[in-house]
Amino acid sequence: MLKAEVFAILMVAQREDIKNCTEERIFICSDSQAALRATSSPRTRSMLVQECGDALESLARQKEVGLVWVPGHMGIPGNEMPS
Repeated sequence: MLKAEVFAILMVAQREDIKNCTEERIFICSDSQAALRATSSPRTRSMLVQECGDALESLARQKEVGLVWVPGHMGIPGNEMPS
């Protein structure tokens, strides 16, 4: 499950429409605290987590990036549908 959550964050960080949007601040929300911690960790043996961290760093050179934890399955619009 962690891999899928990290992969989802990676896909958002690599999207061209996100990189090219006019917003200066980008918030990436996830209900996986483990994925958010992993992508913020300076040490990892996971190539996927490293790639995600690199993509977030690249995006952060263009935008202010915030990683936000949201509780899962709590009636938050847009959070229940993908699960």
